[in-house]
Amino acid sequence: MKNADRENVLLDSFRAKVPEGRSVMASLARAKKVWMILMIFGFICRDVPISAKTVVDAAGRQVTAPDAPQRIISMAPSVTEMLFALGLGPRVVGVSRFSDYPPEVQNLPKVGPYVDIHIEAVLGLNPDLVIGAEDGNPHHVTSKLRELHIPVYITNPRDFQGVFHSLESLGELLGAEERAAALVGDMKRRLECIRSLTSGLPRPKVLLQIEHTPLVTVNRDTLQSKLIELAGGDNPAQGEPVHYPRYSMETVLQSQPDVIIISTMLDQSSLQSEIDGWKRYSVLPAVRNGRIYAISPNIIARAGPRIIQGLETMFKMIHPEVSLDCGKAS
Repeated sequence: MKNADRENVLLDSFRAKVPEGRSVMASLARAKKVWMILMIFGFICRDVPISAKTVVDAAGRQVTAPDAPQRIISMAPSVTEMLFALGLGPRVVGVSRFSDYPPEVQNLPKVGPYVDIHIEAVLGLNPDLVIGAEDGNPHHVTSKLRELHIPVYITNPRDFQGVFHSLESLGELLGAEERAAALVGDMKRRLECIRSLTSGLPRPKVLLQIEHTPLVTVNRDTLQSKLIELAGGDNPAQGEPVHYPRYSMETVLQSQPDVIIISTMLDQSSLQSEIDGWKRYSVLPAVRNGRIYAISPNIIARAGPRIIQGLETMFKMIHPEVSLDCGKAS
């Protein structure tokens, strides 16, 4: 029996079960339930595309996806940025709630925050491929989507090499190999330029503040700390046992940071108040020398293509005495 026939059978069953005189609202409520059943039933029964490829994602799972998927949903802001950087924006039909770059994604349907994806919203967009992130997307969501026969491809970038691999893998999966190669090549060139510039430079202590009440920083296992190291700084909290340790002011005073970088979601006025609040601690070298900066968390916490911009911005903050002039790609 074809899918359309199955759906007609279900609809006939629904009509038969609505007794005469039943209220319109009650009928509509039942219709909504049947619509959900039909939608899920359609996903379960749909066949594997005739032209498809099978790959292994970053979670180690085999994924069979169309050769050229046209209805892609991104379940993480970093994935959204990768897809658009690869020139695949026209194929993206839905994104996670906090995907905000590039600006055109703000007009796309949202399927919920990446830590709480709404399965119904995903189904309603009829995707032929869903792409998510291992670090954030709940496993029960990705498992449920697979049960409904929706191809789910997982990325897992945690550092520059991970971003490079994710971009290249997505390029191969989605037919954007040349764009991926060019993008990764440019990022590698800029990364090597930073590495050459920081070679032999002194390494000032850099305190990265990601929350203000209480003050929260990062340890060596985070992407942000890796950027500090690559940019020629030394993270005084790198040895902390948790990824995002709370720091008392006493600990800050003991660590004597040379540079303080604030990376929070505060609005501009609140951010300026936070910067001004540090000025009472003139015993800190960072305060005494006017080296308190602010940077968008989106370019240092998202493991996507803009991470190279975050590294270059951090380098300028940590080593303003060195000119960042790497030229253009040949």
